[in-house]
Amino acid sequence: MNIILLAAGIGSRLRPITDIVPKCLVPINGIPLLNYWLHYSNSIDLTPIVNTHYMAPMVNEHLHAIKDIYSAEIVYEPHLLNTAGTIKKNYDKIQGDQLMLVHADNLSFFDMQEFISAHNARPSKSLMTLMTFRTDSPQSCGIVEVNDEQVVVGFHEKVPNPPGNLANAAVYIMEPEVTEKISTMPGEILDFSLQVIPDLMGRMSVWENKDYHRDIGNPEGFLKSQWEFPCVSEKINRAIASMPTLGIETIDRLAISIRTALMEINNLLTIEIVNQIDDDYVFKSDTIYIAKKGPVGTCSSNIKRLTGATVFVLSLI
Repeated sequence: MNIILLAAGIGSRLRPITDIVPKCLVPINGIPLLNYWLHYSNSIDLTPIVNTHYMAPMVNEHLHAIKDIYSAEIVYEPHLLNTAGTIKKNYDKIQGDQLMLVHADNLSFFDMQEFISAHNARPSKSLMTLMTFRTDSPQSCGIVEVNDEQVVVGFHEKVPNPPGNLANAAVYIMEPEVTEKISTMPGEILDFSLQVIPDLMGRMSVWENKDYHRDIGNPEGFLKSQWEFPCVSEKINRAIASMPTLGIETIDRLAISIRTALMEINNLLTIEIVNQIDDDYVFKSDTIYIAKKGPVGTCSSNIKRLTGATVFVLSLI
């Protein structure tokens, strides 16, 4: 099994936050988003290929700083190749084996080994398994239609009245036949959704992530993730305890950009930027706190449940 974490995107829908940091490094409970995917991958002995483009020096610096904790192979793209184009570019590294393809700018919590096991137990005619999740906004997602064997029979991309709420999570496991075909496609910039998926209709199965998954590609999704994302285990907390944080200047600018993005959603929101929170901090209900620092193990979903406050933690003490 090989794995590619797609982390090269611009994240234009999340501006102005992504004017300061790339989307793959936005913090969730003080932990850069990409670190969760690195943890899931390394915990089952997979060293992912991470493609970079937008703000590549910042992503490279981050991966270098945590190289003793999490392993990854960086592949720089001078221009964006799109999803299938990235597969083709790295075919020599992945040929002949299964590939997990992850849009690593999504926030997810799940058992990666369980996902792999489900793929290996897929219907015999299936060449790819895609992760799905139940969405609260089906009109804004790609909705998947499946038959009784959990094989995909239709896609409904952002339609007004989709037939359900089972959404494509943009995480896939595919057999070597799929990547081999991509490697022979003409051109360099190749679209996975338009040039690969249609040919696999009827040969794709699904696995539902029943833990947590959200597209945080816009301020609304990013805001919801702060009170929804489940508290991670102590094992992950210990792993990230010594991780480097963003520089002070970057954190200051990031805090302001998050406040700006949230005010564009609703200018009546009560938002406070604070330098640091700790376990004894007193939160006010219905207030959004952007904390520049917080303790390891901070769980925004617990804070929301207990106090009614929403907390963004940008770095760890």
